[in-house]
Amino acid sequence: MMRIKEVTRGELVEKYIVENVIANLKPGDKIPSERELASELGVAVHTVNKCLATLTERGVLRRRKGRGTFLAECSPRGKRVRILTRSMDYYERNAVTNWFNFQYVLEGFSIRAQTFGIVPEIFIQDLSLPPTKKTLEPLLDPDVSGYLFHVHRELGITRQWAECLRENGKIVLCRSFAPFENFNTVYGDMRSGVRDAVCSLLKSGRRRIALLEMEFQDDGYITSRIEGFRDAHAEFNLTPDPALIRECSDLNEESGYVATQDLLKEHIPFDAIFAGMDIRAYGAMRALKEAGLQIPEDVAVIGSDNLPQDLETVPSLSSVNYPMHEIGEALCDLFVEVVRNPSSDPLCRKLKCEFIQRKSS
Repeated sequence: MMRIKEVTRGELVEKYIVENVIANLKPGDKIPSERELASELGVAVHTVNKCLATLTERGVLRRRKGRGTFLAECSPRGKRVRILTRSMDYYERNAVTNWFNFQYVLEGFSIRAQTFGIVPEIFIQDLSLPPTKKTLEPLLDPDVSGYLFHVHRELGITRQWAECLRENGKIVLCRSFAPFENFNTVYGDMRSGVRDAVCSLLKSGRRRIALLEMEFQDDGYITSRIEGFRDAHAEFNLTPDPALIRECSDLNEESGYVATQDLLKEHIPFDAIFAGMDIRAYGAMRALKEAGLQIPEDVAVIGSDNLPQDLETVPSLSSVNYPMHEIGEALCDLFVEVVRNPSSDPLCRKLKCEFIQRKSS
């Protein structure tokens, strides 16, 4: 969700240095002294010193003993990174989870990019077909340094695009469900997060846990959630009842509502639901309430994504947090690392997906 924080004096000074001093320099140029910057901004020299130290740690600046501070030759400042999407229609607001995934990852990347002077931009490209000389040409703009892919599954076509761009000197970043072999990847460990969530239900004594999940099990995110569900049962030496595993055809509230109604109509006993996604959990909760069941007294409910609406449901929805902002920030940091060390092996960052327990469980 959108995070609002108080901006410190140091952050304002850093923003000014990046946007009004560094932005006008070329790699290798010397920046004004700390005293000059402090006098210009009307702040303490110590405040400027801390900002320059931070920018040096990020590789934006380079300090030379006895000579001063310079814009690093391998600075990420001014480099353009394109975030690829098949079309903006794919991220319509009525597809709630898709929209938040795209918006928040982009937001995290963009805010982090500002601290380095990196220029992010959305770029629409049909990646459903293998690249050709004609379709690849627009992506080989010499002024663009990197591309960010969202990898749902180990698709050969996606890999072809990524390899073509890498072979042409582009930095390839991948947001994925697991390490994307040979590419710079950031992913959330959803499997462990779901395991923790389902284990919490089992620890509380619930043994009949329904799983509502989409049928496209070749999607890596879906597979991760299913594996986490099974991992939790295995820890308790249990096997999930196949009758409680329900395939949902769509990613919307109605699919969770219908799947839960079917379970109730078939009189299959269950005492908890892991709905896979928050938006599906909203539908499951509605079906339970219509049937006169209490949440969580009769049936506990858990989703995943940790959408803002989870705090507004009655009761508030327990969820597995998918750290979308943090993934965007980490992707930006990976880009900076590769700029600074272009010959390094592909980098990978795994972020924790934390189970957040609320009143629904």
